[in-house]
Amino acid sequence: MNKKAFVSLFFSSDKLQVVKLSAARKKVETFATIDLPNGLIVNHEVKDTDALGGILKKLWSKLHLREKSVGIVVPEFSTFIKGMNMPKLEGDELDEAVRWHAEEFLPIDPKEMIVDWKIIGSDAFEYQVLLVAIKESILAGYVNAAASAGLYPLVVETPSISLARVANTPQAKIILYTAFDEIILVLTVSEKVITSSVLSYDNATEVISTVNRMMHHYKDLNIESIYVGGVGINTDFLNDLGQKSGVKLEKISVPVSGMTADDVQRYIVPVSLQFKDPAEPVSAATINLLPEPVVKKYEKKRLNLQIWSLLMLVTLMVVASFLTTLGSYIYMTQQISSQKSKVVNVVTANTKNKDASMKIKAVNDNTDKVMKILSLSTPPQEAFNAIYKSKPAGVTLSSYRVDLEKNTISIAGISATRDDLIAFKQEIEKSGVFGKVTLPLAAFEVQNDLNFSLNFTYLNPSAVKK
Repeated sequence: MNKKAFVSLFFSSDKLQVVKLSAARKKVETFATIDLPNGLIVNHEVKDTDALGGILKKLWSKLHLREKSVGIVVPEFSTFIKGMNMPKLEGDELDEAVRWHAEEFLPIDPKEMIVDWKIIGSDAFEYQVLLVAIKESILAGYVNAAASAGLYPLVVETPSISLARVANTPQAKIILYTAFDEIILVLTVSEKVITSSVLSYDNATEVISTVNRMMHHYKDLNIESIYVGGVGINTDFLNDLGQKSGVKLEKISVPVSGMTADDVQRYIVPVSLQFKDPAEPVSAATINLLPEPVVKKYEKKRLNLQIWSLLMLVTLMVVASFLTTLGSYIYMTQQISSQKSKVVNVVTANTKNKDASMKIKAVNDNTDKVMKILSLSTPPQEAFNAIYKSKPAGVTLSSYRVDLEKNTISIAGISATRDDLIAFKQEIEKSGVFGKVTLPLAAFEVQNDLNFSLNFTYLNPSAVKK
């Protein structure tokens, strides 16, 4: 199943790192580090959520980020982490027992804390549980700042959990990572965080001493390696650490492209968060400091945004389709108008009847019918051409009617003499294209200037040749 896409935010007291991986989680699409104003975050707590929200909003615009969901890594020193052994209880009973046990070591009122935990091991009788807690007001500062920027927080975790994810080997090991002006030490087995500590970057002696205390206290884990990550670590310090710890040092590596090797080390924590699935906030196998109601709240907002975007897309498609149809209609109307104008000109040029207005009206009526059969393979013009080839000079046509569905033609006009009219009738019948011509007897009442009307059938329209 595909993991939900989101952008990683890693906060320290004076800096913010942003990372976004591709959908396949193999390439870095966006990464940046910005300096935060002095006093904005004091003792790991956001003092002005609106100001931080404004910074995030400008950053999203500058980086052209479209994804609104975010995962947040809060400073390690703002949280409390402890491993504990718990009896093998089920579901809510285990959760209640863990939270009750947490009250024994949390330094402030548990009601002011957000607590999450996960099972990191078990034996026949007990669970090994890792508990992480953060002061609710500290968590709210980062979450509310993101929300004020129009973002949707889905997951919150600590750097130690992120580091355990990328240094995921079965053996017990200590992870040493330099982050800004701090060194984070994490003891892990696989992805299980056993303990962590945050020390000043300037106190190398204290770092080495803390590493040795961890190794001595957890000697049963048989720690054989120290994984080192981050940038700017002094080579002499590493040599001293290797000699005094007596274990091998290995470099943390993350299989992503799109940035230099140094940048990979610099952004290990927010890159690691990109590999977390935020869809499992209530699982006993994962930790998410963002409370479940808050997760659901922002997931609902995110869903509403997706629905709104989809509706906007559908609306744009409908409008585009309407405009295309309207354009086609206007174009076709112009073409029909042009064709009508051409037909009127042709008919007018071949008509000598004094009553021009009547003939034009008749032409317009017939033109509407002509346009309906333009798609036929044989145009009416070809029938007209055959008729005009049969017409003597003394015959003038004033109107015509063609019904290609019934293959019938009616024409009317004036013949100079009776003989011209008879000759016209005979030529039409001889053409082989038309059937017998019907000529009313009334046409023979006068000798000259005969008004006539001829009716005949169109035998085989496809046989007519120009």
